[in-house]
Amino acid sequence: MTASVGALAGAGLAGGLVLLILALRGLPPRPVSPVRSGEARLAAERLRLRAGLAAVGALAAALVTRWPVAVLLAGALGWAWPSLFATRKASRAVIDRIEAIAAWTEMLRGMTASAASIEQAIMATVPRAPAAIRVEIHDLAQRLRRGESLVTALRPLAEAIDDDVGDLVVGALLLAADPSQKAGGLARQLDELARRARQKAGYRLRVQTGRARIYASARAITLITLGVVTVLLVFGRAFLAPYATPFGQLALLGVGALFAVGFALLARLGRVRATERFLATTPGHWGPP
Repeated sequence: MTASVGALAGAGLAGGLVLLILALRGLPPRPVSPVRSGEARLAAERLRLRAGLAAVGALAAALVTRWPVAVLLAGALGWAWPSLFATRKASRAVIDRIEAIAAWTEMLRGMTASAASIEQAIMATVPRAPAAIRVEIHDLAQRLRRGESLVTALRPLAEAIDDDVGDLVVGALLLAADPSQKAGGLARQLDELARRARQKAGYRLRVQTGRARIYASARAITLITLGVVTVLLVFGRAFLAPYATPFGQLALLGVGALFAVGFALLARLGRVRATERFLATTPGHWGPP
């Protein structure tokens, strides 16, 4: 049994080395369109970060403990580490997107006063579109340049923005694209939508401030737990000796699973739930019938 445990630890060490090499060298780049190259690069960087942290954690556990379960848990913790502390950043990204929708709506409202059509107004906003939705607005302009109608080109925009405020803006543009609608009311609608988007961003910011304790608690519990484990590994090896047995490894796996569930619940408490959208799409259907 001791030999099998050592073999598993060696396999974990080898796997950690492979992950570390992949994290340092990276994977061969895949062909990607210029518009999505920035998002693909960020996704690749996140993957490399996760792989690197998982490799470092697995290698450290293998060298210090030589326990296969410790290698597994340390690697899993390294992989999930960015997610444990990314909740606040994700909430900030949602707020930035809402503010970007408001800024683009105000920009579009100003452009409609001087442009000959809504299509020209949209394309005029592309160079100055807010960074949070610049790719989505660029894609919209590309569809218009290819000759798609405004109604058809607007359909993917709501799904790409994925926010109820974005649905309101797209809905106003869809109504304005209807020949039976008066163009004079579009500027007033966009002005009101921009104001409401600013209000919603302010509400989200206050909610995020109120949840600061949750973020702080999650960080404190995680760091304290890791600190206790580190102290025991350095100064209390005799206390941890029973975990070196096969039964101890199973017990350690159960303890690690409990902590994983606890960390996941703490991270979930800090997440902001997305509001229900009224232009949500499904395959083969978009918007109201």
